[in-house]
Amino acid sequence: MIFLDTNVIIAATNKRPKTTADRFDAERAIGSPLAESSIVVFERRYGIANSQRPKANDLVMTQALSAVRIVPFEAEDAAVAGKIRATLEAAGTPSGAYDLRSRRRPSATARRWSRPTCADSSGWRG
Repeated sequence: MIFLDTNVIIAATNKRPKTTADRFDAERAIGSPLAESSIVVFERRYGIANSQRPKANDLVMTQALSAVRIVPFEAEDAAVAGKIRATLEAAGTPSGAYDLRSRRRPSATARRWSRPTCADSSGWRG
C-alpha cells in the first residue's frame, strides 16, 4: 500500500513536478494500492474551498483519486502523533501539524496491512 501526502496528490493532478506525476500514474497503471489519510482529505478540501476555481478543482481531484483508499485518523494515531511532534519540537526540528498526522497513519496501519510505502514531496520511500 502506498500512502500519499497532499503534495504528491497535488503534483499528480497538476503534472508538476513531472517525475512525481509520472510515478503516480505508473503506480495507478499497475494497480498499486493507493491510500491517503483522512487528514490529507481535509487538507485537500481546505485548499479546494480556498481556490479560485473550487468546482473545477474538485472535479479534477475527484477524478484523479477515484481509486485511492481513504484511511481514517484514529485516537491511537493522535496519541502517537502528539508524542512525535513534542519530541521533534524539543529537538528543534518541528514538523507541520497536519504533515505529522498524515504521515503517522501509515505507521499505525503497518500492523494491519503489509508494510506501506509513503509517498511525500521528498520522494517515494519503502
